[in-house]
Amino acid sequence: MDQDPFIGKKIRGYTIESKLSSGIYKSVEDFTNRVVRLKIVQKSDDLETQKLLELANTLAAVASEAIPKLYTVVEDETHYYMALELIEGKTLYKYFQEQRDFSLDEIFQILLSLMDGLEKGHRLGVVHQNIHPKSIALGENNIVKLLTYGLNLKIGKTGFELDEINKGKYEQGSELDVDEDVFYYWSPELYNNKPLDARSDIYSLGVLFYYMTTNKYPLGEEQGMAYLNRLDTEKPTQPTTHNAKIPKEVEQIIIKMLQPDPQERYQSVSELLADFQNYMQERSNDIRFEEQEYIAKAFIAMPFMEKFDVVYQQIEAACEENKVQAMRVDNIVDVDNIWYAILREIKDCEFIIADFSGDKYEDVPNSNVVTEAAHARAIGKPVVLISQQPEHMFFDWRTQHAIKYSFEEKDLAYLKSSLSRKVAGCLKLVKKMEESAE
Repeated sequence: MDQDPFIGKKIRGYTIESKLSSGIYKSVEDFTNRVVRLKIVQKSDDLETQKLLELANTLAAVASEAIPKLYTVVEDETHYYMALELIEGKTLYKYFQEQRDFSLDEIFQILLSLMDGLEKGHRLGVVHQNIHPKSIALGENNIVKLLTYGLNLKIGKTGFELDEINKGKYEQGSELDVDEDVFYYWSPELYNNKPLDARSDIYSLGVLFYYMTTNKYPLGEEQGMAYLNRLDTEKPTQPTTHNAKIPKEVEQIIIKMLQPDPQERYQSVSELLADFQNYMQERSNDIRFEEQEYIAKAFIAMPFMEKFDVVYQQIEAACEENKVQAMRVDNIVDVDNIWYAILREIKDCEFIIADFSGDKYEDVPNSNVVTEAAHARAIGKPVVLISQQPEHMFFDWRTQHAIKYSFEEKDLAYLKSSLSRKVAGCLKLVKKMEESAE
């Protein structure tokens, strides 16, 4: 492979060390030893030259920690050279791949930094239009940076004006050439090639907010055009469906950011920021996202399948409302002696919650759950029963006061509220049992 002609060269006060991406090089400023990101554009490329000069003007005017610093622009007879801040750190996308969980406080700090950069750009008439986890980096001391600020557009322009390939594909109604991890963050206006303004960035930021609090996308997990074609008409699933611990005030902010009609969204970042600050002032550390001192522990016996995760979210939220720690089977560390560990956990807990829903066979409860519930009953532990098919239990579910639910959003909300009352009742029963034993 031929050596890149720029690597190792000294150009206008910079020594080029390595290539980072197309037209972007890691370089060292000769007099200061400062490491920079050097963007190189041929003067003969009129479009790229125009974009570079517009970017330089924008970056020079935007004073925000979230925007990479512009150091200088120099030129020679054939090229322009733009020296930018080199961001050391990982993108949010990398953190998502590593399955890192961000606390609500961390999420707020990231979004507040992004809002600062976006709002200052909007004041200058610039829409970022490229907000997604691959374009956001966390540097040293968790400094947040928007990496792709060079792909911005003037307010009032359309999403494909700088993307001729996708513009043609859009007009033909064919699949767009888009990174599959990026299109989820598109606003309806961007996809429909309509003029963009600050509200488009707010929508994309809302998708990021939604994903960081739920690990899901607002309209589901469909791919490509199947997802994009729903942007115009469908409103997002309530975030608490996926994560029951999200405070209602936060959920309301997310939902407003993600309205398909721009008129129903926040109209500016400053308006969005006001709601953020009001919430943070009232409840700077929401206890539902913080560790708390538990007064009891409940063992959760349920099918170990991904589709039941949303059910566990409701169970966990109901327990935490009563300061009860929820212990699910997959939290057990001693997997080599799993059944012994399960029996030990049941013995150590105050009560158990058992989901008798069928898993592989819809009308047959999970055999492990049945065994765990039976053992709990045998040693005198209270058992709270829930099921999607209580009529298929081995006994009259009505006499056991089992809670019937489905995966419907309203039923999950009912499940949480019903369980919260059941958990409170179990705590009272346990207290009476302890008093009787004394």
